[in-house]
Amino acid sequence: MRTGILKTKLGTRSATFLWLVTLSAIFVELVGTLVDRTRVPTDDDWRAAAAFVRARSAPHDLFVSAPSYTDPLLRWAAGDLLTPEQAGRSDLESFGRIWALSVDGHHPADAPRRPPDLEKRFGRVQVSRWTLDDTAIGRGETPPLSLLPRIADARVSLGGRPCERIDAIVHGGGLGTGPLPPRRRFVCDPRRPWLWVGETITEDLELEPRHCVAQHPAGAEPLRVELPRVRLRERLVFYGGLYYEHERERVGEAIRVAILLDDEEVAGFLHRDGDGWAKVELDTSARAGTSASLIVETSTKNPLRRSYCWAASLRGDAP
Repeated sequence: MRTGILKTKLGTRSATFLWLVTLSAIFVELVGTLVDRTRVPTDDDWRAAAAFVRARSAPHDLFVSAPSYTDPLLRWAAGDLLTPEQAGRSDLESFGRIWALSVDGHHPADAPRRPPDLEKRFGRVQVSRWTLDDTAIGRGETPPLSLLPRIADARVSLGGRPCERIDAIVHGGGLGTGPLPPRRRFVCDPRRPWLWVGETITEDLELEPRHCVAQHPAGAEPLRVELPRVRLRERLVFYGGLYYEHERERVGEAIRVAILLDDEEVAGFLHRDGDGWAKVELDTSARAGTSASLIVETSTKNPLRRSYCWAASLRGDAP
């Protein structure tokens, strides 16, 4: 009988202990939730920070947020300040200052590792600004000139056969499908819907957005994009890479890229899976101030999932 009474008391104490543990866990969770809510910026914080930046922005400013997962909030609050050139930038040469909207003390990846020139807090959102001295703008050079807008005037051909420029309904996108085709694009073979050329945004091997010209090679036959009457400067800077899902497994065929000026090849290289968003810089100072046709050709042995995309710009001063 005593054994039964003892078991009952032990059972009651165990139940009481478990109940207290449960209540403690609930209390800790509630406290944690309240603490988290006090640390999360409000919509008004983001709006006020964006308004402050908007009133003081200038040409050649870059707008970023930190940590990176707050980027959608930056677009929501200050989307009118952002351009495809900013969102899909290849480097910082085109910018003179960086504005950052950050939370929890995070430092933006692109900002210099020094104190900012300006700081102001709006609730949980910190606004910081840095002047960039190591870019073309910071050095007082002529701003880089992107050649992406020139794609509208391009001549595109496959094996010498002209590709048709069309205005079409935009459809596609989604995982594994490559960059989204723009409304205005060149179509080289209607039987191969992936074989188009146009200005777009892709995601590179590091999942960074890149503003570029999609030029998926068709095969061994060169796909050619010609930009006529390009007035050259001291340097031509070229970046290129593949949509990340088509490069990360490192099983695709290498892509040959050729850059020509007036049909003279000035650079030829292979892009292999794993190269990521790769840079090629050409010295064109000997021809600075003159005009030439800039030609980009792509080819490969196997075109499966070879969604190559490139960006080019003219740097330095021109006579």
